[in-house]
Amino acid sequence: GVCSSGEATEISATTLGTFTTAQNLLNGNMNSAAVKYLQISMQLPDQSETTVNGVLPTPTIQGGTVYITYTFNYAQRIAQTLNS
Repeated sequence: GVCSSGEATEISATTLGTFTTAQNLLNGNMNSAAVKYLQISMQLPDQSETTVNGVLPTPTIQGGTVYITYTFNYAQRIAQTLNS
C-alpha cells in the first residue's frame, strides 16, 4: 500500500540471510507527536518443481515449513526541557 504522507525506504530489497546484526529502521530523530508506520514486504523465491508420472522429485518443496520472527525494539531519547 501507499502511505498518504509519503514513503521512505529504510532497507532496500535484501535477502534475509544477509542480516547478521540488528538493522536500524528510522533515520534521524522524531518529534514527540510523530507517527511512523512500518510496512514489511516479503517475496518468496520461485519454488516450481516438476513431477514425473505423479512422482515428486527428491527433495520436494511440498509440505515445507519456514518460521520467521520479527522483533522490534525502540529507544526513547532522554527527556529535555525546552522554553522553560
